[in-house]
Amino acid sequence: MLDLTTLEENDIPHVTVAVMPKTKKVVLVTMETRLHVDRFEEILNLARDAGAILHQEMKEAVLSRSASLIAMAEPVTKGQSRADDDVIMD
Repeated sequence: MLDLTTLEENDIPHVTVAVMPKTKKVVLVTMETRLHVDRFEEILNLARDAGAILHQEMKEAVLSRSASLIAMAEPVTKGQSRADDDVIMD
């Protein structure tokens, strides 16, 4: 989940790593380029750490958005109007 420039993309190995967030088990590794075996463990650990951070960020975003949708769906009590409420869409 990186947006690399062409220069950056040509300079690094292409490795895809899938990790189960709760168990931390690696379930998929694919490599599209050659990689020296000495660097593989370092890159695998970096990918695992980055995946954990991305998982936490995405989880927080989903929970936050869900909470805002639930709040918007709450019934309007007598005397209140939803027309005047500001709705912020992310």
